[in-house]
Amino acid sequence: MIEQQGRVVEVLPAQVCIEVGPAEGCSRCASGKGCGAGLFVRLIHRKPTRLLLAASEPLQPGQVVTIGIPESLFLRWVMRLYGMPLLAAFVAAFPVQLLAIEMGLSPGQTDLAVLLAAVAGFAVILFVMKHKITAGVSESSMSLLTGNSSTESIRCVETN
Repeated sequence: MIEQQGRVVEVLPAQVCIEVGPAEGCSRCASGKGCGAGLFVRLIHRKPTRLLLAASEPLQPGQVVTIGIPESLFLRWVMRLYGMPLLAAFVAAFPVQLLAIEMGLSPGQTDLAVLLAAVAGFAVILFVMKHKITAGVSESSMSLLTGNSSTESIRCVETN
C-alpha cells in the first residue's frame, strides 16, 4: 500500500474533501545524500490536490489523515499515463518507418516522417485518454486511514 498524508479541508454529508500536498522527499534527499527526488519536487512546485472521498467515519476539518492506494492500482495508473502514450508513439512510428523505406526517402526525410508519426500517435492517445482517465480514477478504490487508527481502514471511492 502506497500511503500519502493529507489534511481534511471540508466535511460534507457522507463525504470528506481532503487536500494532499506534493511529496517533499525523504530526510536523505534533504541532506543531499538521497536519490534527488526532493530536488525535483522543489523545481516543479506542484499545487496540492483535492480529493472528494466518501467516508463512514466522522472527521474534522484540519484533521491529518493518511490515504492509501494499493500498489496494483498505482501500477495501472502509471501504465495508463506513461506506457500507453509511449506504446502509441511506437505503434504509429513503425509503419511510417517501413513506408518511408519502401518509398526510398532519404535518411533525413525518413527520420522526420517517423518523428512526426510518433508525436502524432502520442498526441492522439493523450487526447483519447484525457476523457477516460477521469472515469478510470472515479472507479478506483482507496483506503482512508485516519491519524488515530492505523489498523482500521475505511473503504473510499474517489468521486471527482
